[in-house]
Amino acid sequence: MNRTDGQAREQAQALFRQAIAHHQAGRLADAEAAYRSVLSSRPDDPDALKHLGIVRAQQGDTAAGLDCLARAAALAPDRADLHYDLGLGRHQAGDLTGAEACFRRALELAPRAALAWNNLGAVLAGSRRLDEAEQCCRRAIALQDGYAPAHVNLGNVLLEKGETDAAIAAYRDAVARAPQAGEMLVALGQAQAMAGEPDASADSYRRAVALAPDLPDAVAGAHRMLLETCAWEEAAALAPRLDAANANAVEAGQRTPERPFAHLSRSDDAAANLAVAGAWAGEIDRRMAALREQLAFPHRRGPRERLAVGYLSCDFRNHPVGQHMLGLLPAHDRDAVSVHAYSLGRDDGGPVRAALADAADSFVDLAGADHATAARRIHDDGIDILVDITGWTRHGRPEIAALRPAPLQVMFFGHPGTSGAGFFDYCIVDRVVVPGDQAPHFSEALAWLPDCYQMNPRPGPIPEPPDRTTVGLPAEGVAFGALTQSYKIDPAMFDVWMRLLRETPGSVLWLLHGSVQTEANLRREAAAREVDPSRLLFAGKVARAEHLARTGCADLILDTRLYNGHTTTTDALVAGVPVVALKGRHFASRVSASVLQAHGLGQLVAESLDEFHALASRIAGDATERRRLRARIAETREGAPLFDPDRFARGIERLYAAMWERHAAGLPPAPLGT
Repeated sequence: MNRTDGQAREQAQALFRQAIAHHQAGRLADAEAAYRSVLSSRPDDPDALKHLGIVRAQQGDTAAGLDCLARAAALAPDRADLHYDLGLGRHQAGDLTGAEACFRRALELAPRAALAWNNLGAVLAGSRRLDEAEQCCRRAIALQDGYAPAHVNLGNVLLEKGETDAAIAAYRDAVARAPQAGEMLVALGQAQAMAGEPDASADSYRRAVALAPDLPDAVAGAHRMLLETCAWEEAAALAPRLDAANANAVEAGQRTPERPFAHLSRSDDAAANLAVAGAWAGEIDRRMAALREQLAFPHRRGPRERLAVGYLSCDFRNHPVGQHMLGLLPAHDRDAVSVHAYSLGRDDGGPVRAALADAADSFVDLAGADHATAARRIHDDGIDILVDITGWTRHGRPEIAALRPAPLQVMFFGHPGTSGAGFFDYCIVDRVVVPGDQAPHFSEALAWLPDCYQMNPRPGPIPEPPDRTTVGLPAEGVAFGALTQSYKIDPAMFDVWMRLLRETPGSVLWLLHGSVQTEANLRREAAAREVDPSRLLFAGKVARAEHLARTGCADLILDTRLYNGHTTTTDALVAGVPVVALKGRHFASRVSASVLQAHGLGQLVAESLDEFHALASRIAGDATERRRLRARIAETREGAPLFDPDRFARGIERLYAAMWERHAAGLPPAPLGT
């Protein structure tokens, strides 16, 4: 080697060290330039290609990043680390098949690499091969027991398998091995929340925030669980930090720590709701870009005599969404549409799922399919309009829609807000929940139904309420009901409820049982508002039929403020009980207004908290008025648009036809409907 070659090598090594320093400091543009300088003199340097690929991926160019990583692995096929890094990139891009091949090759070269076993487990979990995924995670733990992320990944797999107790034990193992890592406590808190343990979840998140006060996921999780347990003062103290973390993420083009559904349930700022949803949608869109390009589904555009409509949901079971869909699927005009249901959730073996399967022309269980397989099935079935009725709610998989399996894609029902995504063309709403002036806060074109956006089956006979004392209510006195989930209760509306109790002698407030901490917090808040805490009564969980019957024992249902009762309000009307509602500023806070108006009860909708209080107070003090309202609910139930599935089906079919007419003509999505 001559002196010139040696100098060139030293210069390239110095440039590479400089590039690494830029990279580690987060100066991505400078790092990219330095890596490219190395490659200009050494184009076959696998390390420079590898790091350039990582930088390009971090800059948002997934395809360029993967190309660099693939070239590096091809140049040095016997280096396990290069196959491992390529596997990480492909996994991030949603290419599970390619990622699996990379991790398996890395393990052929380095069979004791715990990180590769762990990441192979994550890929297999994403492909719904849960037993294999569990084996890989356990192999990683056997090789490196102190590697906390492997315990977290094992917990994720066990949670997906429905082994909740074992999953939480795995997360506790992760915490034990990394007790100072807030991320481990976040994982534990998430699992406890999903397992229905809000008190334990809140405590885990509190510990995470104490350890890592600047960890956005800890702040977001803690805030959510503090709202869930009605620890309002603690939540208020965290809110500015959460808002700042959300804003920082949006500005950086990253996913926010707060989930879109959580945000809209505590903020009625529709512009902010859009920003948060858009941040999540953007992350998914970037992650799915390479796989979407690889699949490249062709789409038809011509006229159709009968549209193939596919409904995508994780809630085709005994769940509010499933119960509402019983009103739509059987009512569809099969001359206008064929109906295809794609289930992403577990089969609970219940009558709701069986009825939905019978009501669809085809019912496909995709719970075990990865995103690409699910999208291929939807496309191969020739779906013209794919309707996502889960959205950003728990277990939703917007990644499938991001792969564009259908020519037209629609958001509807499950998530009361915008998707924020460019891969949904329309959002089906009504004029009450989303007036025309709210259109700028939706990424989709709005499609307005003529009545309420909520579909319902015909209610059938009104359930006979039991004796009040058998459900824990006093025999006499006004029973105000707020039978809703605890996260929907906020201090401003609780102030009004307590004012009503103070002004209505002998009255009680009937709530749903949440948790020990939730009930204690609500009783403490009542005492702070000079209300005897014993006047707050809590109803336990029962089967739906029994719940509908007992709801009839309430005298008046009081709605929530920022996130209304949706199914809760409809259930009250089925049970024959009047509901006083507040019309808010965004979709989620205007649903009860839409439901009541569609039942001919618009006079029960207030425009302000003061009006809400006056309306509820007047009805509470007038037994004759309450009887008149009950009679009106019963008289109008059969003819009301709210409970007319045929009318609803014709309305949504007209929207589908209008959507397709524009698409067939080569026109972009545009506002539709009355």
